[in-house]
Amino acid sequence: MTKKEMQEDINNLRDCVEELKENINRLEVENSIASTSKGQREVNDYLVNLCNQQIEVSEKKIRYLLLCLESPITENHNLYDAITSPFTLFRCTPRSLLFA
Repeated sequence: MTKKEMQEDINNLRDCVEELKENINRLEVENSIASTSKGQREVNDYLVNLCNQQIEVSEKKIRYLLLCLESPITENHNLYDAITSPFTLFRCTPRSLLFA
């Protein structure tokens, strides 16, 4: 994953976080309306919790990508050493983002 792709992912994640915060505000406003039914309030509360969880995950991914951008990318020249050495630094790849 190149630095340009990482920066694009960071920008996309930041946009996603902003949209989620707007959705949370909209749901909270809807909950404050007196004509909202009890069932709809429960669904809105559930959606607010889901949005908050997604914001936390997105912010964690942003921090990880920023760390990858700041750290130098090192190539592993010897595959055996890369597997057996616990001190080998791995480069940031799309696969490593799955475990962030």
